[in-house]
Amino acid sequence: MTDSNVLAWPRVAVLLTCFNRRATTLRCLDALYRQSFEFPRSIDVTLVDDGSTDGTGDAVANAFPEVHLVKGSGSLFWVGGMRVAYEYAMKRNPDYILFLNDDSILVDHALDTMLHTLRELSDAHGPCIVTGTMVDPGTGKRTYGGTVLHVNFGLVRHSQLDSYPNRARECTFGNFNCTLVPRAVALRLGNLEKRFSQMRGDYDYCLRARRAGFRVWIAPGLIGSCARNSIRGTWQDRSLSLRERWNHLNSPKGAPIRETSLYYFRHWGVPGLLYAVSPYVKTILGIGLRRFD
Repeated sequence: MTDSNVLAWPRVAVLLTCFNRRATTLRCLDALYRQSFEFPRSIDVTLVDDGSTDGTGDAVANAFPEVHLVKGSGSLFWVGGMRVAYEYAMKRNPDYILFLNDDSILVDHALDTMLHTLRELSDAHGPCIVTGTMVDPGTGKRTYGGTVLHVNFGLVRHSQLDSYPNRARECTFGNFNCTLVPRAVALRLGNLEKRFSQMRGDYDYCLRARRAGFRVWIAPGLIGSCARNSIRGTWQDRSLSLRERWNHLNSPKGAPIRETSLYYFRHWGVPGLLYAVSPYVKTILGIGLRRFD
């Protein structure tokens, strides 16, 4: 292998945040570090441990001492944790940033697939974002990945897309369970939106990217496994009382009105505010709603 081949492959900053799921986080990191690569490349992992009390931080430090472990305040949630990881990683000038959920288990060669896909698409279309498709580890059904947005007569509808087996597929936005962003896009967009706590940071980032002229694509094939979040114990759980659902709705992991209003107004203007209040109407009426997170 020549030196030029080695130098042709980039430095990838992998960002994760975690809270009290030690075994899950360790499995994710194990799959990441077991990746097979066609050529060597630098993998630089930053993990924000947001106040775990189950020994996650110590376990990661012992099993993966090369991970940059950053202690969180305990109130960062997903977007806040990823923002801290992003700021930490960007100081080391990576060529790419990989947003990775700590419950996503990558298949072998997943990162190679993401990098190959992004480089080919960038050559053809300019800098872009590539997201990976996740399936349920038990059923094999698609859980996370790329989504296409349809707007008809002011109505906004989301449809998740299957990946094509051998080529990339364009989408509107993707879940950041496993999403690769090149440095050019990261420098243009900056960090995730600081006014979001748990939800919408990934969709907002992709929509801002598209507005700036960057396209979003789904990598071919399967990238990994990740079970869909359960609605049990959330505002969508109709077995809970109205008060319980209301409290969950207004929590950082629900749909707090300021965050949802910001998201929908930013991307759809005043008509979008109807979607910001719809979870509150549905909760009062006892209606469930599938959540795209």
